[in-house]
Amino acid sequence: MSIQIEHLDVTIEGLEILKEIDLTVPKNSFTSLIAPSGAGKSTLLKALTGVQSITSGSIKVDGKMLSGLNTAFSYMPQEDMLLPWLDVYQNVTLYQRINHQKIDKKQVLEYLTLFGLEEYQDFLPEQLSGGMRQRTALLRTMMNQSHYLLLDEPFGALDAMTRGQMQDWLLSLPEKMKRTTLLVTHDIEEAIYLSDRIVVLSKRPARVIEELAVPVPKGKKSREWLIEQAPLKQTIYQLLAGETHAE
Repeated sequence: MSIQIEHLDVTIEGLEILKEIDLTVPKNSFTSLIAPSGAGKSTLLKALTGVQSITSGSIKVDGKMLSGLNTAFSYMPQEDMLLPWLDVYQNVTLYQRINHQKIDKKQVLEYLTLFGLEEYQDFLPEQLSGGMRQRTALLRTMMNQSHYLLLDEPFGALDAMTRGQMQDWLLSLPEKMKRTTLLVTHDIEEAIYLSDRIVVLSKRPARVIEELAVPVPKGKKSREWLIEQAPLKQTIYQLLAGETHAE
């Protein structure tokens, strides 16, 4: 099982956004996309879901060609998009209710507990902190049972401390909650900390310029381990700096 992107081009109103993207996201991997600002990282995720039409190329999931809007992915955009008139429980089960699927209340409660939301299930979004809103949005995304998770800078709007807590929490989720994940981020440390693979894109029109493996720690990833990854961070920074400053 994998995502295979071949020779993907996206042009919007005459402007080339993505150019000849060739990328494979292996099964059970956590891959981060990082690129100069405005390069088209979010456009790539939208192209995968079919929200954004592609100009040429192909997208395959598990060998099956995708075309247009599809349900192959669970997609979380930058904004949490929680419906303000629904409480946490209603928001996280929105996919099931829209699609007239049976809701397993016991399982939902288990997931709410895993996400630290059990005590907040009756709260409206306006009553939640930024971190709790993002947990709610992520759980709602993961309630869609797709094997593939697309995350578009899910922690980008959070303050530094809350962002770090969310990263630690995401790493600590049990294996049964984890999916093959493609994360868009502008934060080099976040990419290293959360991922096992990092794909660096060029400036617009974006193309793949480097794919880097993140070293496997002896134990679990930690903030101390992250400090030791300074050489990898410097490599990514130099790749991005070269693209940013290029004429």
